Amino acid sequence: MKNAIYLATLVLFFSRSALAETEETRYYRLECEKIQEPQTCRAYEYIKDNEKKSDNERSRIFSLDGHYPVLIDSKENITGRLVSTKRRYTAEERKYTNLGNKEYSEDGELQINENGKLYRFDVSGIPKNKDNNFMEILFSNKDYIYMKYTTENIPNKYDQTSIHYSFYVFDKKYKTLIELFYFRGNYPENGNSKAPTLTKKGADYSFKWSGQLDRSRKKIYYTFAVLPNEKMNCKVAWDDCEGINIIPRKQ
Repeated sequence: MKNAIYLATLVLFFSRSALAETEETRYYRLECEKIQEPQTCRAYEYIKDNEKKSDNERSRIFSLDGHYPVLIDSKENITGRLVSTKRRYTAEERKYTNLGNKEYSEDGELQINENGKLYRFDVSGIPKNKDNNFMEILFSNKDYIYMKYTTENIPNKYDQTSIHYSFYVFDKKYKTLIELFYFRGNYPENGNSKAPTLTKKGADYSFKWSGQLDRSRKKIYYTFAVLPNEKMNCKVAWDDCEGINIIPRKQ
């Protein structure tokens, strides 16, 4: 009888462990077992140890077209993924935009899955270099998820550098994604050691950053509230609320 109870306890323990294993951990475990390369197995051990940490102590980064969703919020079972999508340009777009021979638009789609409910947003066009594009979760709590999207492009006459940064907040209550600011190839510059900050007090979000931008010292700030039906009340801004945008949710 004792042996039966012991065996049942072991089965229950390993069943719970298997259920608790995220897709990210499972991917690296299977790769380690299949390839058996030290680097892959070290990556598995790192991911396994990383997922034991609390949400805001854990590294939460997912690259474009990665093999698995990444756990963002362990308590609310929220995961994130970044995938590339392709769609044909509409007749209206072709009419008013100089697209040349291009037939399709390629976009980076942010997917946030909350307990099986999927929310999808087009966060940017895909640059020529698809390899170095990733979303990093900077902070999350019961109200929101704060993110930084890094893209690497091939410089042209308009871009002095190849790295671009966009900051987003996902409001959990209204399932709304807002682009807070887009640093087009010039963040961080020398002297800009501090990252933009996002805080929330009551219904109001506050986004702030100051530093050298476009060869001059600037202060960027927004105070806003998220409203139902993908709407926003921008209350205070450095640019008449022109630089902050709601990203439409895809159906």
